[in-house]
Amino acid sequence: MKQRESKLNIIVNVAILAILVVLLFSPNGMVGRWIASVHDDRKKRREIAEVWTELTEVDSRLGSGDDARTIVEFVDYECPACRRVSQAVSEAAASQGVTVVLRHFPLAQIHPAARSAGLAAICAERYGVFAEVHNLMMTDDGWMANQDWADLATEIGIAGDAFEACTRGSDALQRLRKDRELGDLLAVQGTPTFITRKGTFFGQDGWMQALATLPSSGREAANRSPTAFDVLGDTIFDSAMHPDLAVSNLGTLSNAMFLSGDRLLIQDGVWFHFVDYQTGDVVTVGGGGEGPGEFRLPFQAVRSADGVVVWDLGLGRLTFFSASGDYRNSRKLDPLEALRSPMAPMVAAFSDGSVVFRDDSISVITGAEPPSGVYREPARYIAFSRDGSSRMILKARGSEVVYQKPLRVPIIFGHSVLEFRLGNGLVIAQTDLPTIGFYDGKGNLVQELPMPGSIDVSRSQIASARETAIRKEQERASRLGRRLGQSLEDNLLSNSVPVNDPAPPIDGMFADLDGRLWLRRYRLPGDSVVRWQAWGIEDASVKLVLRVRPEESLRDVIGDNVLLHVEDALGVDRVLVQRIASDEPGKMD
Repeated sequence: MKQRESKLNIIVNVAILAILVVLLFSPNGMVGRWIASVHDDRKKRREIAEVWTELTEVDSRLGSGDDARTIVEFVDYECPACRRVSQAVSEAAASQGVTVVLRHFPLAQIHPAARSAGLAAICAERYGVFAEVHNLMMTDDGWMANQDWADLATEIGIAGDAFEACTRGSDALQRLRKDRELGDLLAVQGTPTFITRKGTFFGQDGWMQALATLPSSGREAANRSPTAFDVLGDTIFDSAMHPDLAVSNLGTLSNAMFLSGDRLLIQDGVWFHFVDYQTGDVVTVGGGGEGPGEFRLPFQAVRSADGVVVWDLGLGRLTFFSASGDYRNSRKLDPLEALRSPMAPMVAAFSDGSVVFRDDSISVITGAEPPSGVYREPARYIAFSRDGSSRMILKARGSEVVYQKPLRVPIIFGHSVLEFRLGNGLVIAQTDLPTIGFYDGKGNLVQELPMPGSIDVSRSQIASARETAIRKEQERASRLGRRLGQSLEDNLLSNSVPVNDPAPPIDGMFADLDGRLWLRRYRLPGDSVVRWQAWGIEDASVKLVLRVRPEESLRDVIGDNVLLHVEDALGVDRVLVQRIASDEPGKMD
Protein backbone atom coordinates (compact mmCIF):
# COMPACT_ATOMS: atom_id res chain seq x y z
CA MET A 1 0.00 0.00 0.00
CA LYS A 2 2.75 2.38 1.01
CA GLN A 3 4.64 1.40 -2.10
CA ARG A 4 1.67 2.29 -4.30
CA GLU A 5 1.25 5.66 -2.53
CA SER A 6 4.94 6.43 -3.02
CA LYS A 7 4.72 5.71 -6.74
CA LEU A 8 1.59 7.79 -6.98
CA ASN A 9 3.35 10.72 -5.26
CA ILE A 10 6.25 10.46 -7.67
CA ILE A 11 3.87 10.48 -10.63
CA VAL A 12 2.04 13.52 -9.23
CA ASN A 13 5.27 15.38 -8.55
CA VAL A 14 6.56 14.64 -12.06
CA ALA A 15 3.26 15.82 -13.52
CA ILE A 16 3.39 19.03 -11.47
CA LEU A 17 6.99 19.59 -12.53
CA ALA A 18 6.07 19.01 -16.17
CA ILE A 19 3.23 21.52 -15.91
CA LEU A 20 5.59 24.06 -14.29
CA VAL A 21 8.17 23.50 -17.05
CA VAL A 22 5.49 24.09 -19.69
CA LEU A 23 4.20 27.18 -17.92
CA LEU A 24 7.60 28.68 -17.25
CA PHE A 25 9.53 27.76 -20.39
CA SER A 26 6.80 28.03 -23.01
CA PRO A 27 7.07 31.11 -25.27
CA ASN A 28 4.41 32.79 -23.15
CA GLY A 29 5.81 31.62 -19.84
CA MET A 30 7.83 33.78 -17.46
CA VAL A 31 11.17 32.13 -18.19
CA GLY A 32 10.29 31.74 -21.85
CA ARG A 33 9.53 35.41 -22.14
CA TRP A 34 12.81 36.24 -20.37
CA ILE A 35 14.79 33.98 -22.74
CA ALA A 36 13.01 35.53 -25.72
CA SER A 37 13.76 39.02 -24.48
CA VAL A 38 17.44 38.17 -24.02
CA HIS A 39 17.51 36.76 -27.55
CA ASP A 40 15.74 39.86 -28.92
CA ASP A 41 18.16 42.18 -27.07
CA ARG A 42 21.15 40.36 -28.51
CA LYS A 43 19.61 40.44 -31.97
CA LYS A 44 18.90 44.17 -31.62
CA ARG A 45 22.45 44.86 -30.47
CA ARG A 46 23.82 42.94 -33.46
CA GLU A 47 21.62 45.00 -35.79
CA ILE A 48 22.81 48.22 -34.16
CA ALA A 49 26.46 47.13 -34.29
CA GLU A 50 26.19 46.39 -38.01
CA VAL A 51 25.08 49.95 -38.86
CA TRP A 52 26.67 51.88 -35.98
CA THR A 53 29.49 53.39 -38.05
CA GLU A 54 27.08 54.44 -40.78
CA LEU A 55 24.63 55.72 -38.18
CA THR A 56 27.17 58.02 -36.49
CA GLU A 57 29.28 59.19 -39.44
CA VAL A 58 27.38 62.48 -39.99
CA ASP A 59 28.24 65.92 -38.57
CA SER A 60 24.75 66.60 -37.17
CA ARG A 61 25.97 66.26 -33.62
CA LEU A 62 26.04 67.94 -30.24
CA GLY A 63 28.88 67.51 -27.74
CA SER A 64 32.26 65.85 -28.02
CA GLY A 65 32.22 62.51 -26.20
CA ASP A 66 34.04 59.48 -27.56
CA ASP A 67 32.31 56.67 -29.44
CA ALA A 68 31.47 54.77 -26.26
CA ARG A 69 29.56 57.81 -24.93
CA THR A 70 27.54 58.47 -28.08
CA ILE A 71 23.75 58.43 -28.35
CA VAL A 72 21.86 58.61 -31.64
CA GLU A 73 18.51 60.40 -31.51
CA PHE A 74 15.86 60.12 -34.22
CA VAL A 75 14.12 63.46 -34.06
CA ASP A 76 11.11 65.33 -35.43
CA TYR A 77 11.31 69.11 -34.88
CA GLU A 78 7.53 69.40 -34.40
CA CYS A 79 7.39 66.51 -31.96
CA PRO A 80 6.35 67.87 -28.50
CA ALA A 81 8.28 65.16 -26.62
CA CYS A 82 11.42 65.89 -28.66
CA ARG A 83 11.16 69.56 -27.78
CA ARG A 84 10.55 68.85 -24.07
CA VAL A 85 13.64 66.66 -23.77
CA SER A 86 15.87 68.83 -25.99
CA GLN A 87 17.20 70.96 -23.13
CA ALA A 88 18.29 67.89 -21.18
CA VAL A 89 19.95 66.51 -24.32
CA SER A 90 21.83 69.76 -24.97
CA GLU A 91 22.96 70.04 -21.32
CA ALA A 92 24.33 66.49 -21.34
CA ALA A 93 26.18 67.17 -24.59
CA ALA A 94 27.62 70.38 -23.13
CA SER A 95 28.64 69.20 -19.66
CA GLN A 96 28.69 65.40 -19.41
CA GLY A 97 31.07 64.39 -22.19
CA VAL A 98 28.27 62.92 -24.32
CA THR A 99 27.95 63.12 -28.09
CA VAL A 100 24.40 63.14 -29.45
CA VAL A 101 24.12 62.36 -33.16
CA LEU A 102 20.85 63.59 -34.63
CA ARG A 103 19.06 61.67 -37.36
CA HIS A 104 15.84 62.99 -38.87
CA PHE A 105 12.56 61.05 -38.74
CA PRO A 106 9.81 63.57 -39.56
CA LEU A 107 6.28 62.29 -39.01
CA ALA A 108 4.83 64.23 -41.93
CA GLN A 109 1.32 62.83 -41.50
CA ILE A 110 0.83 64.64 -38.20
CA HIS A 111 3.59 67.28 -38.32
CA PRO A 112 3.35 69.14 -41.66
CA ALA A 113 6.43 71.37 -41.08
CA ALA A 114 8.74 68.65 -39.78
CA ARG A 115 9.99 67.44 -43.17
CA SER A 116 11.00 70.93 -44.25
CA ALA A 117 12.67 71.51 -40.88
CA GLY A 118 14.65 68.30 -41.27
CA LEU A 119 15.94 69.46 -44.66
CA ALA A 120 16.93 72.82 -43.15
CA ALA A 121 18.84 71.05 -40.36
CA ILE A 122 20.66 68.91 -42.93
CA CYS A 123 21.69 72.04 -44.84
CA ALA A 124 22.80 73.67 -41.57
CA GLU A 125 25.08 70.67 -41.06
CA ARG A 126 26.61 71.22 -44.50
CA TYR A 127 27.24 74.89 -43.65
CA GLY A 128 28.81 74.00 -40.29
CA VAL A 129 26.08 75.57 -38.15
CA PHE A 130 24.02 72.52 -37.23
CA ALA A 131 24.09 73.05 -33.46
CA GLU A 132 22.94 76.65 -33.81
CA VAL A 133 20.03 75.82 -36.13
CA HIS A 134 19.06 72.74 -34.13
CA ASN A 135 18.90 74.70 -30.87
CA LEU A 136 16.97 77.51 -32.55
CA MET A 137 14.32 75.20 -34.00
CA MET A 138 13.96 73.29 -30.72
CA THR A 139 13.48 76.41 -28.60
CA ASP A 140 11.46 78.61 -30.98
CA ASP A 141 8.29 77.66 -32.88
CA GLY A 142 8.06 80.71 -35.15
CA TRP A 143 9.51 78.73 -38.07
CA MET A 144 6.56 76.31 -38.05
CA ALA A 145 4.21 78.92 -39.51
CA ASN A 146 6.28 80.34 -42.38
CA GLN A 147 9.20 77.90 -42.83
CA ASP A 148 11.27 80.82 -44.15
CA TRP A 149 14.72 79.26 -44.15
CA ALA A 150 16.29 82.21 -45.97
CA ASP A 151 15.46 84.46 -43.01
CA LEU A 152 16.78 81.87 -40.57
CA ALA A 153 20.04 81.60 -42.54
CA THR A 154 20.46 85.37 -42.60
CA GLU A 155 19.88 85.52 -38.84
CA ILE A 156 22.83 83.21 -38.18
CA GLY A 157 25.08 84.84 -40.78
CA ILE A 158 24.68 82.65 -43.89
CA ALA A 159 23.68 83.80 -47.37
CA GLY A 160 19.93 83.14 -47.43
CA ASP A 161 19.53 82.34 -51.13
CA ALA A 162 22.21 79.63 -51.09
CA PHE A 163 20.81 78.09 -47.91
CA GLU A 164 17.25 78.04 -49.20
CA ALA A 165 18.45 76.48 -52.47
CA CYS A 166 20.15 73.78 -50.43
CA THR A 167 16.85 72.90 -48.70
CA ARG A 168 15.27 72.31 -52.12
CA GLY A 169 18.20 70.39 -53.55
CA SER A 170 18.46 66.69 -54.25
CA ASP A 171 21.42 66.13 -51.90
CA ALA A 172 19.48 67.21 -48.80
CA LEU A 173 16.47 65.14 -49.86
CA GLN A 174 18.67 62.10 -50.42
CA ARG A 175 20.16 62.47 -46.94
CA LEU A 176 16.68 62.76 -45.40
CA ARG A 177 15.66 59.55 -47.14
CA LYS A 178 18.80 57.86 -45.82
CA ASP A 179 17.94 58.87 -42.25
CA ARG A 180 14.44 57.45 -42.73
CA GLU A 181 15.83 54.17 -44.12
CA LEU A 182 18.10 53.77 -41.12
CA GLY A 183 15.17 54.45 -38.80
CA ASP A 184 13.02 51.86 -40.54
CA LEU A 185 15.90 49.35 -40.43
CA LEU A 186 16.14 49.81 -36.66
CA ALA A 187 12.34 49.61 -36.17
CA VAL A 188 11.93 53.24 -35.14
CA GLN A 189 8.20 53.85 -34.77
CA GLY A 190 8.08 57.39 -33.42
CA THR A 191 10.10 60.24 -31.95
CA PRO A 192 12.13 60.75 -29.97
CA THR A 193 13.91 57.41 -30.23
CA PHE A 194 17.35 57.05 -28.65
CA ILE A 195 19.88 54.42 -29.69
CA THR A 196 23.14 53.41 -28.04
CA ARG A 197 25.33 50.40 -28.71
CA LYS A 198 23.34 48.60 -25.99
CA GLY A 199 19.84 49.08 -27.30
CA THR A 200 16.91 51.22 -28.43
CA PHE A 201 14.90 53.41 -26.07
CA PHE A 202 11.62 55.07 -26.97
CA GLY A 203 9.91 58.29 -25.96
CA GLN A 204 10.85 61.12 -23.65
CA ASP A 205 11.75 58.68 -20.83
CA GLY A 206 14.02 56.83 -23.24
CA TRP A 207 16.59 59.62 -22.91
CA MET A 208 17.46 58.78 -19.30
CA GLN A 209 17.41 55.06 -20.11
CA ALA A 210 19.84 55.58 -22.98
CA LEU A 211 22.06 57.80 -20.84
CA ALA A 212 22.21 55.10 -18.15
CA THR A 213 23.72 52.60 -20.63
CA LEU A 214 26.80 54.75 -21.29
CA PRO A 215 30.09 54.11 -19.48
CA SER A 216 31.20 56.79 -17.04
CA SER A 217 33.26 59.64 -18.46
CA GLY A 218 36.91 59.69 -17.52
CA ARG A 219 37.39 63.38 -18.20
CA GLU A 220 36.22 66.46 -16.43
CA ALA A 221 32.76 67.48 -17.62
CA ALA A 222 33.38 71.17 -18.02
CA ASN A 223 32.70 71.72 -21.69
CA ARG A 224 30.61 74.68 -22.65
CA SER A 225 27.78 74.33 -25.12
CA PRO A 226 28.90 75.61 -28.54
CA THR A 227 26.17 78.24 -28.65
CA ALA A 228 26.78 81.34 -30.73
CA PHE A 229 27.56 84.49 -28.75
CA ASP A 230 27.84 88.09 -29.89
CA VAL A 231 30.12 90.90 -28.77
CA LEU A 232 28.24 93.23 -26.45
CA GLY A 233 28.22 96.98 -26.88
CA ASP A 234 29.93 97.86 -23.57
CA THR A 235 33.47 98.99 -24.37
CA ILE A 236 36.32 98.45 -21.92
CA PHE A 237 38.94 100.27 -24.03
CA ASP A 238 38.78 102.49 -27.12
CA SER A 239 42.05 103.75 -28.58
CA ALA A 240 40.25 106.74 -30.12
CA MET A 241 39.37 107.97 -26.60
CA HIS A 242 42.90 107.63 -25.20
CA PRO A 243 44.48 110.89 -23.95
CA ASP A 244 47.82 110.07 -25.61
CA LEU A 245 47.59 111.38 -29.20
CA ALA A 246 49.99 108.69 -30.44
CA VAL A 247 47.39 106.10 -29.39
CA SER A 248 44.20 107.99 -30.27
CA ASN A 249 45.43 109.04 -33.74
CA LEU A 250 46.94 105.90 -35.18
CA GLY A 251 48.57 106.17 -38.58
CA THR A 252 48.19 102.58 -39.76
CA LEU A 253 47.41 99.71 -37.41
CA SER A 254 50.08 97.10 -38.17
CA ASN A 255 49.31 94.69 -35.35
CA ALA A 256 47.37 94.33 -32.11
CA MET A 257 47.32 91.58 -29.49
CA PHE A 258 46.63 90.90 -25.83
CA LEU A 259 49.56 90.45 -23.47
CA SER A 260 49.66 89.24 -19.88
CA GLY A 261 48.78 91.53 -16.99
CA ASP A 262 45.88 93.44 -18.63
CA ARG A 263 48.26 94.69 -21.31
CA LEU A 264 47.73 94.95 -25.03
CA LEU A 265 50.14 95.80 -27.82
CA ILE A 266 49.23 98.27 -30.55
CA GLN A 267 51.76 98.51 -33.38
CA ASP A 268 51.65 101.64 -35.53
CA GLY A 269 54.43 101.24 -38.11
CA VAL A 270 57.77 101.58 -36.25
CA TRP A 271 56.02 102.55 -32.98
CA PHE A 272 54.87 100.02 -30.40
CA HIS A 273 52.37 101.04 -27.70
CA PHE A 274 52.13 98.78 -24.64
CA VAL A 275 48.79 99.80 -23.09
CA ASP A 276 47.12 98.78 -19.85
CA TYR A 277 43.56 98.56 -21.18
CA GLN A 278 42.06 98.77 -17.69
CA THR A 279 43.87 101.90 -16.49
CA GLY A 280 44.96 103.44 -19.79
CA ASP A 281 48.64 103.60 -18.80
CA VAL A 282 50.86 103.41 -21.88
CA VAL A 283 54.53 102.75 -22.62
CA THR A 284 55.61 103.64 -26.18
CA VAL A 285 58.84 102.23 -27.64
CA GLY A 286 60.43 101.98 -31.05
CA GLY A 287 60.79 104.66 -33.66
CA GLY A 288 62.94 104.78 -36.76
CA GLY A 289 66.65 104.07 -36.40
CA GLU A 290 69.24 101.40 -35.77
CA GLY A 291 69.72 101.79 -32.02
CA PRO A 292 68.49 99.36 -29.38
CA GLY A 293 64.71 99.04 -29.59
CA GLU A 294 64.52 101.04 -32.85
CA PHE A 295 63.41 99.75 -36.25
CA ARG A 296 63.85 100.21 -39.95
CA LEU A 297 61.25 97.74 -41.25
CA PRO A 298 59.43 95.83 -38.47
CA PHE A 299 58.01 93.04 -40.62
CA GLN A 300 56.37 90.84 -37.94
CA ALA A 301 55.63 91.09 -34.24
CA VAL A 302 54.59 87.88 -32.50
CA ARG A 303 53.70 87.09 -28.92
CA SER A 304 56.32 85.09 -27.03
CA ALA A 305 55.96 83.20 -23.77
CA ASP A 306 56.53 86.36 -21.69
CA GLY A 307 56.38 89.30 -24.09
CA VAL A 308 56.82 90.24 -27.74
CA VAL A 309 59.42 89.49 -30.42
CA VAL A 310 59.77 91.82 -33.42
CA TRP A 311 61.44 90.77 -36.68
CA ASP A 312 63.01 93.75 -38.42
CA LEU A 313 63.48 92.75 -42.05
CA GLY A 314 65.40 95.93 -42.85
CA LEU A 315 67.99 95.40 -40.11
CA GLY A 316 67.93 91.59 -40.10
CA ARG A 317 67.39 91.72 -36.37
CA LEU A 318 65.15 90.22 -33.69
CA THR A 319 64.16 92.51 -30.81
CA PHE A 320 62.68 91.22 -27.56
CA PHE A 321 60.35 93.21 -25.26
CA SER A 322 58.60 92.28 -22.02
CA ALA A 323 54.79 92.41 -21.78
CA SER A 324 55.08 95.85 -20.17
CA GLY A 325 57.27 97.27 -22.95
CA ASP A 326 60.71 96.94 -21.35
CA TYR A 327 63.49 96.46 -23.91
CA ARG A 328 65.35 93.22 -23.23
CA ASN A 329 67.77 92.46 -26.03
CA SER A 330 68.31 92.16 -29.76
CA ARG A 331 70.17 89.73 -31.94
CA LYS A 332 71.11 89.64 -35.58
CA LEU A 333 69.70 86.90 -37.78
CA ASP A 334 70.58 86.08 -41.37
CA PRO A 335 67.87 83.65 -42.53
CA LEU A 336 68.50 83.90 -46.26
CA GLU A 337 70.78 80.85 -46.40
CA ALA A 338 68.00 78.66 -44.99
CA LEU A 339 64.99 80.35 -46.62
CA ARG A 340 63.94 80.47 -50.25
CA SER A 341 62.27 83.84 -49.89
CA PRO A 342 63.64 87.00 -48.26
CA MET A 343 60.02 87.91 -47.43
CA ALA A 344 59.32 84.76 -45.41
CA PRO A 345 57.26 85.75 -42.34
CA MET A 346 58.17 84.94 -38.74
CA VAL A 347 55.22 83.00 -37.29
CA ALA A 348 56.27 81.89 -33.79
CA ALA A 349 58.69 82.58 -30.94
CA PHE A 350 59.30 80.00 -28.21
CA SER A 351 60.47 80.31 -24.60
CA ASP A 352 63.96 78.94 -25.42
CA GLY A 353 64.59 81.96 -27.67
CA SER A 354 64.08 80.10 -30.95
CA VAL A 355 61.86 81.51 -33.70
CA VAL A 356 60.04 79.90 -36.62
CA PHE A 357 59.62 81.27 -40.16
CA ARG A 358 57.17 80.04 -42.79
CA ASP A 359 58.98 79.78 -46.11
CA ASP A 360 56.35 79.39 -48.85
CA SER A 361 57.65 81.38 -51.79
CA ILE A 362 60.21 80.50 -54.42
CA SER A 363 62.98 83.02 -54.07
CA VAL A 364 63.44 85.60 -56.80
CA ILE A 365 67.10 85.74 -55.77
CA THR A 366 67.84 82.16 -56.85
CA GLY A 367 66.05 82.67 -60.16
CA ALA A 368 63.79 79.69 -59.43
CA GLU A 369 60.32 79.91 -60.89
CA PRO A 370 57.11 77.99 -60.15
CA PRO A 371 55.52 75.85 -62.87
CA SER A 372 52.92 77.46 -65.11
CA GLY A 373 49.28 76.70 -64.42
CA VAL A 374 47.71 75.39 -61.22
CA TYR A 375 50.11 74.29 -58.50
CA ARG A 376 50.48 74.10 -54.74
CA GLU A 377 52.83 76.61 -53.14
CA PRO A 378 54.49 74.34 -50.54
CA ALA A 379 55.24 75.71 -47.09
CA ARG A 380 58.29 74.83 -45.01
CA TYR A 381 58.60 75.77 -41.36
CA ILE A 382 62.19 76.65 -40.48
CA ALA A 383 63.23 77.02 -36.83
CA PHE A 384 66.19 79.22 -35.91
CA SER A 385 67.76 78.56 -32.52
CA ARG A 386 69.31 81.18 -30.28
CA ASP A 387 72.76 80.62 -31.85
CA GLY A 388 71.38 81.20 -35.37
CA SER A 389 71.48 77.58 -36.54
CA SER A 390 68.42 76.41 -38.47
CA ARG A 391 66.51 73.28 -39.31
CA MET A 392 63.23 72.45 -41.02
CA ILE A 393 60.70 71.14 -38.51
CA LEU A 394 57.56 70.79 -40.64
CA LYS A 395 56.22 70.80 -44.19
CA ALA A 396 52.77 71.60 -45.53
CA ARG A 397 51.18 71.41 -48.97
CA GLY A 398 50.50 75.12 -48.87
CA SER A 399 48.16 77.29 -50.92
CA GLU A 400 46.47 76.59 -54.25
CA VAL A 401 47.55 79.16 -56.84
CA VAL A 402 47.71 79.70 -60.58
CA TYR A 403 50.88 81.07 -62.20
CA GLN A 404 51.53 82.54 -65.60
CA LYS A 405 54.66 84.64 -65.68
CA PRO A 406 54.84 87.17 -64.13
CA LEU A 407 51.42 86.97 -62.40
CA ARG A 408 50.39 84.56 -59.66
CA VAL A 409 46.83 84.49 -58.26
CA PRO A 410 45.03 82.26 -55.75
CA ILE A 411 42.31 79.84 -56.82
CA ILE A 412 38.83 81.10 -55.98
CA PHE A 413 37.89 79.59 -52.61
CA GLY A 414 41.35 78.01 -52.68
CA HIS A 415 42.81 75.89 -49.91
CA SER A 416 45.64 77.28 -47.83
CA VAL A 417 47.78 76.59 -44.78
CA LEU A 418 47.37 78.47 -41.47
CA GLU A 419 49.58 78.42 -38.40
CA PHE A 420 49.90 79.92 -34.92
CA ARG A 421 52.01 79.40 -31.81
CA LEU A 422 50.33 77.72 -28.87
CA GLY A 423 52.55 77.40 -25.79
CA ASN A 424 55.84 75.93 -26.97
CA GLY A 425 54.18 74.30 -29.94
CA LEU A 426 52.82 75.18 -33.34
CA VAL A 427 49.30 74.55 -34.66
CA ILE A 428 49.20 73.85 -38.42
CA ALA A 429 45.90 73.80 -40.31
CA GLN A 430 45.99 72.68 -43.95
CA THR A 431 42.42 73.45 -44.95
CA ASP A 432 41.92 70.45 -47.26
CA LEU A 433 42.99 67.89 -44.63
CA PRO A 434 40.53 66.22 -42.22
CA THR A 435 42.47 67.21 -39.08
CA ILE A 436 44.42 70.14 -37.61
CA GLY A 437 47.80 69.24 -36.12
CA PHE A 438 49.35 70.51 -32.90
CA TYR A 439 53.14 70.00 -32.96
CA ASP A 440 55.86 70.58 -30.40
CA GLY A 441 58.85 72.81 -31.10
CA LYS A 442 60.69 69.91 -32.73
CA GLY A 443 57.89 69.11 -35.16
CA ASN A 444 56.48 66.05 -33.37
CA LEU A 445 52.71 65.62 -33.56
CA VAL A 446 51.18 66.06 -30.08
CA GLN A 447 47.44 66.33 -30.72
CA GLU A 448 44.93 66.40 -33.58
CA LEU A 449 41.65 68.28 -33.85
CA PRO A 450 38.92 67.54 -36.40
CA MET A 451 38.72 70.06 -39.21
CA PRO A 452 35.24 71.65 -39.42
CA GLY A 453 33.16 70.70 -42.46
CA SER A 454 33.55 72.42 -45.83
CA ILE A 455 31.05 75.07 -46.90
CA ASP A 456 28.81 74.88 -49.98
CA VAL A 457 28.69 77.91 -52.27
CA SER A 458 26.07 79.27 -54.67
CA ARG A 459 26.49 80.46 -58.25
CA SER A 460 26.00 84.07 -57.20
CA GLN A 461 28.72 83.73 -54.57
CA ILE A 462 31.10 82.27 -57.15
CA ALA A 463 30.33 85.13 -59.56
CA SER A 464 30.88 87.71 -56.82
CA ALA A 465 34.16 86.12 -55.75
CA ARG A 466 35.40 86.07 -59.35
CA GLU A 467 34.56 89.76 -59.79
CA THR A 468 36.55 90.57 -56.66
CA ALA A 469 39.49 88.43 -57.83
CA ILE A 470 39.52 90.16 -61.24
CA ARG A 471 39.48 93.59 -59.63
CA LYS A 472 42.38 92.73 -57.32
CA GLU A 473 44.39 91.19 -60.17
CA GLN A 474 43.82 94.27 -62.32
CA GLU A 475 45.28 96.42 -59.57
CA ARG A 476 48.32 94.15 -59.16
CA ALA A 477 48.82 93.86 -62.93
CA SER A 478 48.66 97.64 -63.31
CA ARG A 479 51.28 98.23 -60.62
CA LEU A 480 53.59 95.48 -61.88
CA GLY A 481 53.10 96.53 -65.50
CA ARG A 482 54.23 100.06 -64.71
CA ARG A 483 57.42 98.71 -63.15
CA LEU A 484 58.09 96.36 -66.08
CA GLY A 485 57.08 98.90 -68.71
CA GLN A 486 54.47 96.66 -70.32
CA SER A 487 50.74 95.97 -70.18
CA LEU A 488 49.66 92.92 -68.19
CA GLU A 489 45.91 93.52 -68.12
CA ASP A 490 44.90 91.95 -71.43
CA ASN A 491 44.74 88.33 -70.28
CA LEU A 492 43.95 88.20 -66.57
CA LEU A 493 44.18 84.77 -64.95
CA SER A 494 41.16 85.45 -62.72
CA ASN A 495 38.83 85.33 -65.74
CA SER A 496 39.21 81.54 -65.83
CA VAL A 497 40.88 80.58 -62.56
CA PRO A 498 39.42 77.37 -61.04
CA VAL A 499 36.83 77.46 -58.24
CA ASN A 500 36.57 75.15 -55.24
CA ASP A 501 33.01 74.13 -54.41
CA PRO A 502 32.57 73.45 -51.54
CA ALA A 503 34.76 76.18 -50.12
CA PRO A 504 37.41 75.48 -47.45
CA PRO A 505 36.11 75.14 -43.90
CA ILE A 506 38.22 77.95 -42.39
CA ASP A 507 40.19 81.00 -43.52
CA GLY A 508 41.71 82.30 -40.28
CA MET A 509 43.23 81.01 -37.04
CA PHE A 510 44.90 82.18 -33.84
CA ALA A 511 45.47 80.96 -30.29
CA ASP A 512 44.73 83.05 -27.20
CA LEU A 513 46.50 83.36 -23.84
CA ASP A 514 43.93 80.98 -22.30
CA GLY A 515 45.09 78.15 -24.56
CA ARG A 516 42.03 78.18 -26.82
CA LEU A 517 42.40 77.78 -30.58
CA TRP A 518 40.18 80.14 -32.58
CA LEU A 519 39.12 79.09 -36.09
CA ARG A 520 37.40 81.52 -38.45
CA ARG A 521 34.78 79.81 -40.59
CA TYR A 522 35.24 80.63 -44.25
CA ARG A 523 33.34 83.80 -45.07
CA LEU A 524 31.60 83.74 -48.45
CA PRO A 525 30.38 86.76 -50.45
CA GLY A 526 27.03 87.86 -49.05
CA ASP A 527 27.60 86.48 -45.54
CA SER A 528 26.63 89.18 -43.06
CA VAL A 529 28.42 87.71 -40.05
CA VAL A 530 31.94 86.38 -39.47
CA ARG A 531 31.88 83.29 -37.24
CA TRP A 532 34.77 82.18 -35.02
CA GLN A 533 34.90 78.84 -33.19
CA ALA A 534 36.90 78.52 -29.94
CA TRP A 535 38.34 75.01 -29.54
CA GLY A 536 39.83 73.35 -26.48
CA ILE A 537 43.04 71.55 -27.43
CA GLU A 538 43.04 68.90 -24.70
CA ASP A 539 39.58 67.49 -25.41
CA ALA A 540 39.33 68.65 -29.06
CA SER A 541 35.91 70.22 -28.56
CA VAL A 542 34.22 73.49 -29.50
CA LYS A 543 33.80 75.71 -26.44
CA LEU A 544 31.86 78.55 -28.04
CA VAL A 545 31.09 80.25 -31.32
CA LEU A 546 31.58 84.01 -31.57
CA ARG A 547 29.76 86.08 -34.20
CA VAL A 548 31.46 89.29 -35.34
CA ARG A 549 30.26 91.89 -37.83
CA PRO A 550 32.35 92.10 -41.02
CA GLU A 551 33.41 95.65 -40.22
CA GLU A 552 34.93 94.42 -36.94
CA SER A 553 38.18 92.50 -37.39
CA LEU A 554 38.75 90.12 -34.47
CA ARG A 555 42.44 90.29 -33.49
CA ASP A 556 42.59 88.45 -30.16
CA VAL A 557 40.60 87.15 -27.16
CA ILE A 558 41.41 86.75 -23.48
CA GLY A 559 38.81 85.41 -21.06
CA ASP A 560 35.55 87.09 -22.09
CA ASN A 561 37.28 90.14 -23.59
CA VAL A 562 37.80 90.53 -27.33
CA LEU A 563 40.24 92.77 -29.19
CA LEU A 564 38.73 94.34 -32.31
CA HIS A 565 40.13 96.47 -35.11
CA VAL A 566 37.62 98.87 -36.67
CA GLU A 567 37.73 102.03 -38.76
CA ASP A 568 35.84 105.19 -37.87
CA ALA A 569 33.79 107.23 -40.35
CA LEU A 570 36.96 108.93 -41.62
CA GLY A 571 38.82 105.67 -42.17
CA VAL A 572 41.05 106.07 -39.09
CA ASP A 573 42.07 102.82 -37.37
CA ARG A 574 40.70 102.15 -33.88
CA VAL A 575 41.39 99.37 -31.38
CA LEU A 576 38.53 98.30 -29.12
CA VAL A 577 38.35 95.93 -26.18
CA GLN A 578 34.79 94.70 -25.68
CA ARG A 579 33.12 91.89 -23.81
CA ILE A 580 31.54 88.63 -24.98
CA ALA A 581 28.05 87.79 -23.74
CA SER A 582 28.60 85.31 -20.91
CA ASP A 583 25.08 84.09 -20.07
CA GLU A 584 22.60 84.38 -22.90
CA PRO A 585 23.33 84.62 -26.64
CA GLY A 586 22.89 88.11 -28.03
CA LYS A 587 21.13 89.04 -31.23
CA MET A 588 22.76 90.70 -34.18
CA ASP A 589 21.12 93.86 -35.43
